[in-house]
Amino acid sequence: MLGGPRAAFAVVTFAGATALAIHALTVQDSTARYAAALLLIGLGGLAAGMLVQLRHVLERPVVADDASSLTADVTLRVEDARHVATPSVVWCLPTVSVLATGLGWWTVAWIAFVALSVIALALITARTAPSSTVAQHVMSAR
Repeated sequence: MLGGPRAAFAVVTFAGATALAIHALTVQDSTARYAAALLLIGLGGLAAGMLVQLRHVLERPVVADDASSLTADVTLRVEDARHVATPSVVWCLPTVSVLATGLGWWTVAWIAFVALSVIALALITARTAPSSTVAQHVMSAR
């Protein structure tokens, strides 16, 4: 339901954010290291929460009386999975931790990371079939 490109995008986004946070741990400034450690903890919690939400979306029981309500349920599941996998909180999380420490190189790297991620998400969204089409495909496979 989520699709390979979106799942890969979510994994790469978390990996990139984690790599930037780990790199911020190597600086001499103890305030920046503390903020990077908080960022890593936040990313871990965010990843766990996202996985729990995706599991819930994919495993909850279907409530449908007919084919049209089943199609609507599948469409909503696809939309929910896509929204859960969008890393908007990952992009915003450093604004409350590491960006406040004043690391110029890190701020530039994070802004570039977010900009490239947004472009990648826009391309994935443009090239991905709408959720209604995915739902019809899933329903025809049953």
